[in-house]
Amino acid sequence: MQESCFQALEQSDIYETVKVKRTIGGDAKAIVRDVVNRQSARYMDFLVGFAQGFGSTDLQMYKWLLVPIIMTPVSEHETGLELREIRRILAAYHPRGEDLNAGNVTQALRAFASLQVQHGMTPIVFDYDSAHRQLNVVDRSFLIWLNQQDKREVLENIDLPGDIADTWQQKIVQTRSNP
Repeated sequence: MQESCFQALEQSDIYETVKVKRTIGGDAKAIVRDVVNRQSARYMDFLVGFAQGFGSTDLQMYKWLLVPIIMTPVSEHETGLELREIRRILAAYHPRGEDLNAGNVTQALRAFASLQVQHGMTPIVFDYDSAHRQLNVVDRSFLIWLNQQDKREVLENIDLPGDIADTWQQKIVQTRSNP
């Protein structure tokens, strides 16, 4: 938001405090979109690195754990993603489905911060709260960026099937009604 405000001031040739109140900004949505687009490479690089995890594994947990993060509406991230919901989503989309071991999911979630630090990903974007068993997006700029993205394209860029975006609503409704 700060960067968007700065851009609006620059576009209006305002570089110091003014005494006369005036409306600035023009097309606010275009300004925000421009600022978000400039962050796109940074966040895509982050997601690609995160998806690789600590190395190649059969389960590719870190890549698949990005599905609930990317596909869950930004408004639902405000309270965090509960472990139970994450497991439902993985059961619907991970190649192992219902056979995916819950311990593998929890172990990967507990290592979220370590993975980001190991890959030099700062500030931390995701954090798992073991006590409350929920995943939080702690970088609000990431959520603003994510809200502007084509989910299919983001999934495909991290080597996940883009059709997840097409079947998301239908599968999630099914898994929520069949706990």
